[in-house]
Amino acid sequence: MGTMDMSRRRFAQLSGLVGASALAGLGLPDNAEAIEQAPVDPEFPVSGRGRKLEATYDPSTDEVKINDEVIVRYSNCVGCYAMCGVRLKLDRESREILAQGGNPYNPCNAYPVLPFDEPLTEAYRTMTQSPTKQTGAATCCGRSLGALDVYLNSHRITMPLKRAGKRGEGKWQPIGWDQLIEEVVEGGKLFKDIGEDREIEGFRAVRDFDTLLVPDAPEFGSKANGLIYCGGRTDGRGQTSTRFLSMYGSSNKYSHHSSCYGAKGVYPYQSGDGDDLGIDAEFNEYAIWMGTFPGANGGSVMSDLKRVASTIENKQAKIVVFDPNLGNGVVTPAQDNAVWYPIKPATNSALTMGMIRWIIDNKKYNEDFMCAPNLPQAVKLGFNACTNATHLVIVDEGHPNYRHMMRPEDAGLEPSEKENAFEDQYVCIDASTRQPAVSLDSDKGLMEWEGEVNGVKVRTAYLFLKDSANEHTIEEYSQVCDVPVEVIEEVASEFVAHGTKSSVNGAGGVTSANGTDATSCFSTLAGLTGALCMKGSLIATFVGVVGPGNGDRYLLNKAEGVPEGKPDARVDRTGFAWEDTSEYQRRVAAGERDPKPLLPWYPGGVGTSDNQMVLSLANGYPHKAKILLTWQCNPIKATPGAMRDEVMAAFKDPDIVPLAICSDVVEGTFAHMADYIVPDTMYREHFGISQHAAWWGHKGNFLQWPMVEPKSMKLDDGRHASFDAFLCDVGRKLGLPGYGDEGLLSATGEKFPFNDACDYYVKALANVAYEDGVIDDLSQEEIEMQALDTLPDAWRKAVAAEEWPKVQRLLSRGCRTWPEADTFDAEGRHTYAGAYMVNFYSEERGSVKNHYTGKYYEGALGWHEEVFSDGTPIADVYSREEYPFGAASHKPYFRCVTMLSDSALMRELSPHNYLEINIEDARELGIRDGETVQAVNPSGDVMEGVAMVRGGTARGTIGISFGYTQDAYGSTDLTVGDETILGNPDIDTGVQLCQMLDPQVGEGGIFAFSDPEASTPGRNGGMFKLVVPSV
Repeated sequence: MGTMDMSRRRFAQLSGLVGASALAGLGLPDNAEAIEQAPVDPEFPVSGRGRKLEATYDPSTDEVKINDEVIVRYSNCVGCYAMCGVRLKLDRESREILAQGGNPYNPCNAYPVLPFDEPLTEAYRTMTQSPTKQTGAATCCGRSLGALDVYLNSHRITMPLKRAGKRGEGKWQPIGWDQLIEEVVEGGKLFKDIGEDREIEGFRAVRDFDTLLVPDAPEFGSKANGLIYCGGRTDGRGQTSTRFLSMYGSSNKYSHHSSCYGAKGVYPYQSGDGDDLGIDAEFNEYAIWMGTFPGANGGSVMSDLKRVASTIENKQAKIVVFDPNLGNGVVTPAQDNAVWYPIKPATNSALTMGMIRWIIDNKKYNEDFMCAPNLPQAVKLGFNACTNATHLVIVDEGHPNYRHMMRPEDAGLEPSEKENAFEDQYVCIDASTRQPAVSLDSDKGLMEWEGEVNGVKVRTAYLFLKDSANEHTIEEYSQVCDVPVEVIEEVASEFVAHGTKSSVNGAGGVTSANGTDATSCFSTLAGLTGALCMKGSLIATFVGVVGPGNGDRYLLNKAEGVPEGKPDARVDRTGFAWEDTSEYQRRVAAGERDPKPLLPWYPGGVGTSDNQMVLSLANGYPHKAKILLTWQCNPIKATPGAMRDEVMAAFKDPDIVPLAICSDVVEGTFAHMADYIVPDTMYREHFGISQHAAWWGHKGNFLQWPMVEPKSMKLDDGRHASFDAFLCDVGRKLGLPGYGDEGLLSATGEKFPFNDACDYYVKALANVAYEDGVIDDLSQEEIEMQALDTLPDAWRKAVAAEEWPKVQRLLSRGCRTWPEADTFDAEGRHTYAGAYMVNFYSEERGSVKNHYTGKYYEGALGWHEEVFSDGTPIADVYSREEYPFGAASHKPYFRCVTMLSDSALMRELSPHNYLEINIEDARELGIRDGETVQAVNPSGDVMEGVAMVRGGTARGTIGISFGYTQDAYGSTDLTVGDETILGNPDIDTGVQLCQMLDPQVGEGGIFAFSDPEASTPGRNGGMFKLVVPSV
């Protein structure tokens, strides 16, 4: 491969080219000729192809002169879920949006990022060609610009709508805000005016703690759990909905975490509070990206492009990508220290086990690290995490704790009195005494030992991993994943050679039927070398103020009178065993032998599974809803195999969902099937506080705030209609704790009103401002520069007088980032790392049985082929010869979930997606590039689209980008009152991935292909055949 000669500045300029050119286009007036003839301001001239300049820069004096007619504000973007920043250019007088760009204070947009303490004038200077603290202007991607289309959409929902026909007919009647609140709270015969005589229970009747939700199943709790909520990825707005569900008393709250993040939400192979770790993209020397293509994934495109490209260009790091799709990202075949290897879908764990087999066979693991039986000892050795390699596992089938880790009481030992970073204490064989010891009291344990302790058969956790790796040869692993043996061995060798400067991570493969193994590959590999929580390794990349509701100034997540006694089981069937259900016990008592449920249960599942919630309601099992409340989400689309007529019909059925309420800015899928639509605000119009999602290991919080006045209707009391206002008004009318004039608490116990979003989020911003070092007040000059002295009085009154200038400072930057110099200590330890332990054996997994087979799941990472819920390999049910292809879903540049479908800009750039097929596969099947082709799964579902024949798709793979084809979002006719808005068929174009149904579940069940352990979608992999339709 040839070398690439490109400076960092030149790359930053080129990577921003698309965004910059699109930005210029958005700046064009309706009549460019008129602008060209307008009078010219000699100090701030208006370009003939643009609008007012926000500032001028004199390179001879380094002076920035700001145009008082223009305001520049910074916030967070939600054009997708990467949580990048946005720079909004506004006309000071009209507050019209003139242009949009990237936020220089946000690490997703800028590299290096402009430090939080740098003045706003420096932010202007970064937009020039002068030498600054950045290599170039902060950029935003096409998704961010496309979101501007949605904001400006003339068909946005701005007032409450009530169904005026059957669910799904698209017929609506505008109603007042007070009528909306009255009807959904009090219920009644809400649709008698259109001939429906059904009595519908509202929020008040459903909030009944004295009546069981399911009369003969107390595990589901009270009737209040009949309120089922599902929201999109919250991106900083989820605090208020979480609070509402808690105060209401329902445990059925779901987000898109499961359908998007897949089995990563399970964490079976790690303990402690380290949570999810990511690649340290700035400081690594060797990085393996597995199922996540740098610069072309669900994360921040801008962050990937700049950080990863910089390490490649500077020869700092070697980047290896294993992905079925060659993404349009940072890594290309033209680079000498970055390489893409195609891999079969749903085989990441086979690749990883091949690497582990080589590392173990050649003893290339870091034995000193792995033999450290506790975190303090690992830290003494220069590391920042530990493993349970030396910890003992009970393998005595007669023991009550069979397949669990041995605790001191099992070994006849007294618990240690030393401080413990983890919840439990464990036992190891001390290397010096060769006797059992509490792991906290040992300096070194034995990795390979099995025998009896206190009369109980045990073996070390490491032996489970070693045995699992030895189940297949490297050649067999290679055959499974289609990665050559020499590549597996080379990558394994390089990974261990770079020690704690190696990192590995991924995403796509975790949403497969064997995603539990796929998500565990990363921490297990790193656990063999100690490459955890160290500079250049796997590190925490979601570092910030977690849940800023509770902080030094305010306790916003607390209230007096919060309902207690949450149920054990939820509608999604996760976190609870089938054998513990009343249904199982009732059927056994009736004499039924080994009864099976209609749908699977997941005692070790992700704990909040939106995709399983969808499938549960589609089947009315284990129970139905009383009220379905959704907010800007589409879990049906995100559950491959669920977007079918039977599922949609269930959500339209009032016997399954008696009352359906959706809050959105457009008529999306769930709004289309709702009884009421609550108008919401968009980013630029609402508050939100999130942790960052860049491949950036430093500490920061990003925020959204209303930089412009919302387009939703203004209520009589001056508030704007929004989902937050809806929750506040419903909570207040119900008399819920934590709402109304004394709803919120300060850290000192003082009570404050909670009637709108600003009451909560401005206080939450004060918590961020005082976290880990109090920030300075914003200067009067910068307040005036951004017109922050014109913000609503309600915001200022929401906090103390001394707090308000600090909140203004946060608003002025659109984020808070802490000094990067504080991120690593002198030995390279990540200072923000939680206590982290890699579990080579996971008792959370190994002690759980599949209730269909009666067999325990493996406790250690291994290669397991895709199976149905009952453990039957899919290739045993359907023929691989007939269905030889697997699916590989990926995120495109110009779509994201559902929020950009009605963006004309996005549709212009990319009208539809493709069925992406390898050149050799296409040649064998006689498929030509650009012709219509069908992908068919064993359930008979047909996906028809345009073939894209390319070398960048692995053999045996059908690549499909996500976010195309919509059944609503402006694609269908919409009637509001007497006005009908015709649907745009261009919105509903492309291919929607449809996985097969699981034929092994209960008779009559509609169940999409899923991970039998984690409950998450089997989006990638599966079985398909390609067919050219006859003319």
